[in-house]
Amino acid sequence: MIDAWGIQHRYRDASGAERVVAPETVAKLREAIGEPRERPAALVTRPGRELEVEPGELVLEDGTRLEVAGRLPASLPLGYHALRDRRGALRRVVVSPGRCYLPEGLRAWGFAVQLYAARSRRSWGLGDLRDLGALAAWSASEHGAGFALVSPLHGVAPTDAQQASPYFPASRSFRNPIYLCVEDVPGAERLGVALESA
Repeated sequence: MIDAWGIQHRYRDASGAERVVAPETVAKLREAIGEPRERPAALVTRPGRELEVEPGELVLEDGTRLEVAGRLPASLPLGYHALRDRRGALRRVVVSPGRCYLPEGLRAWGFAVQLYAARSRRSWGLGDLRDLGALAAWSASEHGAGFALVSPLHGVAPTDAQQASPYFPASRSFRNPIYLCVEDVPGAERLGVALESA
């Protein structure tokens, strides 16, 4: 059972053995946390487990309501549920599968790519999205790679004094235009002529 501080006093280790947290450890954790939490921590469990909880009403993700008399049923479906105890405190109950589904033969390998450094002879000073496509196609067709791990490609803050690093993205909604292949942009022919005549 998890106490008012959100501390679980028992757990199962990686080998399946049940472990009991030492009372001294619990006391130190309570001291570090301070006052008990007004809102209990989320309870994460797996299907098939019965866990002790405060009595109350459990509202499943699909809206089904269950009375809980101090123990979560082992038949809970996967999902995010809510448990309201008799005092009215609300607690999130997360039922997860415990591990991700892995289809047969999923093992794969791939290259880790710093796109700005993965440039070709055709690139305009740094690697671009066309270079990334060529690298992905080559590594898959010639070497059987299953993926390419890429540094962040997100847009940086649209201000002066930008950070000259791909590790300072400001938006997940936009990509950094520096990775565009200039030759693939509509009207690039005119841009090339303008650069040659400059």
